[in-house]
Amino acid sequence: MSSLFDSLNAWSYKVCRRMGMTIDEELFYAKMLNKIVKGKVKYSNALEIGCCNCLFSLNLGNTISIDLWDEIPLEEVKKYASSQLVQNLFPLPFRDNTFDLIYSPIFFSNLKRDVRKELAKDVYRVIRKENGILILIDLEIFRKIRKEFIEIGFEEKDYYTYQGVFFSIMQANRTRSIQ
Repeated sequence: MSSLFDSLNAWSYKVCRRMGMTIDEELFYAKMLNKIVKGKVKYSNALEIGCCNCLFSLNLGNTISIDLWDEIPLEEVKKYASSQLVQNLFPLPFRDNTFDLIYSPIFFSNLKRDVRKELAKDVYRVIRKENGILILIDLEIFRKIRKEFIEIGFEEKDYYTYQGVFFSIMQANRTRSIQ
């Protein structure tokens, strides 16, 4: 999946059991996200929600990474993470219309539907309404979670799947308000 170099250096990173992926798989999907973003999204600041071991933000760069770090000690992640780390989750501790890009690798499917809908509203609050992009990354069996984000004001612009993982690229719809 990923290069031999990545595999040999995988021991440097902590495994994030919540995601249910190996380090090699995480690195592979992080590189896929990087290709999608570099080809389609212009951003000056990004937020990764539920980053755990920060392998996605390591590949993307210029990211604020947010999680509770209840599985991996924050000090362990700081040893190799280059992004700004915020130990918190919801409510998101940011001002309205802050981020050009928000992405979340395999986080929202771990939440109950009613909780996910409330948290989606908070994501909508902090994303820029002018060209703000949300990328949901999750297992394809959970593809219906996209509906909760569409209901509160996002429009799906593109959708990719690869080996059971989907990438949903959504844009904040500035003509709609949160329901």
